Amino acid sequence: MTGGFGSEESLPKDFEPYLPPLVSFEGDCYRCDERLCEGGRYAALNDCDILKPAMMHVVLYQPEIPPNTGNIARQCVGMDSCLHLIKPIGFDLSKSAVRRAGLDYWDELKLTVHESPDAFLGWLGKREPWLVTRYGSLRYDKPDYRKEEVLIFGSETKGLPQNWLERWPERTLYVPILGKIRNYNLSNTVSVVLAHAILKAGIYG
Repeated sequence: MTGGFGSEESLPKDFEPYLPPLVSFEGDCYRCDERLCEGGRYAALNDCDILKPAMMHVVLYQPEIPPNTGNIARQCVGMDSCLHLIKPIGFDLSKSAVRRAGLDYWDELKLTVHESPDAFLGWLGKREPWLVTRYGSLRYDKPDYRKEEVLIFGSETKGLPQNWLERWPERTLYVPILGKIRNYNLSNTVSVVLAHAILKAGIYG
């Protein structure tokens, strides 16, 4: 799928995305104040004592529409939360594409790109996430959110994998629809849920 960031299908095999300074691939910090850890590896993001923990983790499962991801990234920067993208995604993250899109906040984003759903699950480990879906069992404002919750949102056209919903059936959330629409825009849904989760977690102070 093509979009405002460019087409992923047109990229050369040796393409490397443009990543903000605080970013990780598969849990390894891409740049940690340019300091290498023992053994020559970059610090694992979760174990690094240089970076402060993210307030919340927003996870986009195989996002397809660039403006949605751009808006969500802006909110993550504003709310000091970490954004995770699970590949494949429907656009590229090259420096030129990010510049053309006018994402002047991109360098402030805490971004993790997971190469596959399995890679993300490896990063998740034993933590229990919240999954946001129109078929959720719990209204989004009901959980007692805590700092560093993991909030997962599905792709614009495919949603979340059924086996993920079945794995955490008691941790699926929905945002009520009161008017005559089929669903909410992805970035609108993230905005509602993330802001409320941060409020409930007491992060605003």
